[in-house]
Amino acid sequence: MSFEPIWLPGGVGREEPCKIESHPAYERMLARLPSEGRASFTTAQLAMLAEASRPPSPRHWIDYRVSLPFFGARYYLTIFFGKERRLLSRILCEGQASVTKASIAYVMALWVLMTTGLVAALVFLYVVKSAIGIDFFDGPSFLHGYAYVRWSAIDVGNRLLAFL
Repeated sequence: MSFEPIWLPGGVGREEPCKIESHPAYERMLARLPSEGRASFTTAQLAMLAEASRPPSPRHWIDYRVSLPFFGARYYLTIFFGKERRLLSRILCEGQASVTKASIAYVMALWVLMTTGLVAALVFLYVVKSAIGIDFFDGPSFLHGYAYVRWSAIDVGNRLLAFL
């Protein structure tokens, strides 16, 4: 549904149709107004309403939004990361500058970084060990099945037959 205001200003002749950049928030706002209210706006007022209702452009380095189904209900996950633009007084007023919240956020961030780094280091060391040919135990490594997948057509057929 697109609204292009066309009206008779002061009962004098018909004005050219006004083209205002429309967006979903603007159209939803106009749809909620009664038709006589929509007809009473001037071109300048409609243009200002369109500009005022335009959603701001994202200003985050990371702006990730997803809706996830979970046991018959839907939940959303939103992750933002970017430079803090709010004033310190606003952050304090909202209670987001408390030591407890900051400490929890730092601990979680460090845990994620350390876990990622540890896994990456172990994978790197395993690849280096395998490339050099060092074996700590007799026989194949328990990680060998995860790192190397070499199936021939016969192996795939045998695995399918064993599964069936």
